[in-house]
Amino acid sequence: MKALRVLLVALAALAVDVLASGHAQTLLLTLDAPSPQAGAYFGGSLAVGEVDGDGLADIAVGASSEDVGGAEKQGRVYVFSGLDGSLLFTLDSPNPQAWAAFGCSVAVGDVDADGTGDVAVGAYGQDVASNIGQGRVYIFSGANGSLLFALDTPNPQSVAVFGHSVAVGDVDGDGREDVAVGAPGEGAGGRAYVFSGLDGSILFALASPNPQALFGFSLTVGDTDGDGLADIAVTALENVGGNAEQGRVYVFSGATGSLLFALDTPNPQVGAYFGHSSAAVGDVNGDGKGDIAVGAHGEDVGGNQYQGRVYAFSGADGSLLLTLDTPNSQASAVFGYWVAVGDVNGDGKGDIAVGAHREDVGGNESQGRVHVFSGADGSLLLTMDSPNPQARGTFGTPVAVGDVNGDGREDVAVGAPQEGMGGRAYVFSLAPTNQPPQCSAAAPSITEIWPPNHKMVDVNILGVTDPDGDPVSIVTTGMTQDESVNGRGDGDTAPDGAGVGTDAARVRAERAGTVDVPGDGRMYHIHFAASDDKGGTCSGIVKVGVPNDQRPEHVVVDGGELYDSTVP
Repeated sequence: MKALRVLLVALAALAVDVLASGHAQTLLLTLDAPSPQAGAYFGGSLAVGEVDGDGLADIAVGASSEDVGGAEKQGRVYVFSGLDGSLLFTLDSPNPQAWAAFGCSVAVGDVDADGTGDVAVGAYGQDVASNIGQGRVYIFSGANGSLLFALDTPNPQSVAVFGHSVAVGDVDGDGREDVAVGAPGEGAGGRAYVFSGLDGSILFALASPNPQALFGFSLTVGDTDGDGLADIAVTALENVGGNAEQGRVYVFSGATGSLLFALDTPNPQVGAYFGHSSAAVGDVNGDGKGDIAVGAHGEDVGGNQYQGRVYAFSGADGSLLLTLDTPNSQASAVFGYWVAVGDVNGDGKGDIAVGAHREDVGGNESQGRVHVFSGADGSLLLTMDSPNPQARGTFGTPVAVGDVNGDGREDVAVGAPQEGMGGRAYVFSLAPTNQPPQCSAAAPSITEIWPPNHKMVDVNILGVTDPDGDPVSIVTTGMTQDESVNGRGDGDTAPDGAGVGTDAARVRAERAGTVDVPGDGRMYHIHFAASDDKGGTCSGIVKVGVPNDQRPEHVVVDGGELYDSTVP
């Protein structure tokens, strides 16, 4: 058992401390451990998917170091409602054991084809028979939390850490989500497996074409080749071209298990950790095929050691689509340690959420941040900060996406496993910031009224625009003028203005003055307010003049807002 503890501590150090050697975020949910416990690492793993059948994605949160029933660091998983954050159920290992790391990895998908997502849980420290740390994966029903089945490696051995990573997707096309499992400690450099969701039978055994180290440390699934079947992307901490621990990602066909292509960093470097901890599949470029986002959290950028980078590659041919850098240049930020892909801004293309859990924020060392980039052009959509600022909170470990609030956009779930008492998790909506209507270019439909026949004239407000293209409503809020309502020579026809509260103003075609004592014209000031359907507003004033006569030199002189035009 002591050897296993050393292994688990080493893996944790590799996972977290390897580097010691026009939108707004709306917080939807704050998730705290139902059983707060120091060092539980609640939020160290996350998965988002619908579990309870209400049409909203729910959130599975792992606490892989939680002590359970006296078993040190046995681990636990909690499943929360996306609707209100309430606890749906708690998952415990069917085989209680200290240092099992149950919950080190989680995934949600409909394995039993009952229409609701089930929960796959990795326990890479689980002893199996006499093999210490062989690892195991458990599949629980999303309907009631009962155990559906357990998965064991087809190649039993100690320290296989089978279950270090799990992912789900329909690989064989039977309508059920199948389960991909990484075993980075197995054999000569690690293995990965794909199991049938129907009966748990093995579909594929995958190994690196260049067996070296930690193949299967992380993996993800998605249809990259457009054949309708989920393919499997597997990471490996391999030496590449003489660069130790540069890292590589292999993409395998879900149809045959054959290698589709391998991905390397466009910036070769020792210790880049390219793909080591995280890769994600989603359609970034809108071609209908899943593209692959890969983090390289150990890459040096602009002289900053271990700042990290993220790359997005085409699922069609493996070509480079995007290179992403943190907007906050910093050494040891480990930008790219976690990545997730989903359509966050609603443009039909997968956007990329990137965790940088060692980024310093406001003087707090390693508070962590999450940056969300547009899949369309790689531009930064939003930077997310923890609602509970704290040094070494490691906000951004990990990130996951799913539509929690039912608005048709993917929301972003973020773990902060060292925040507070044993960790937290959050869910944010990346709702676009509503830009209010713009009133600066507003103009009246008529600027000068003639002849002064004392009749009411309709005036509409033109030129109000909305940057988001939202429909705009305009309401007249008041009218003033620079002459008295019943002045000399104006016909005594008060009131001179009407239409307050409507979408158009009405002003009277008249001005003061006589033939013997001409005036300098009348200026109406029409006040209005504009609003869009999302609560954005602006207001303004337009002016309409009635000249004394039509001689060019006799322009209307604006004497100011002296009288209320609507007074009888």
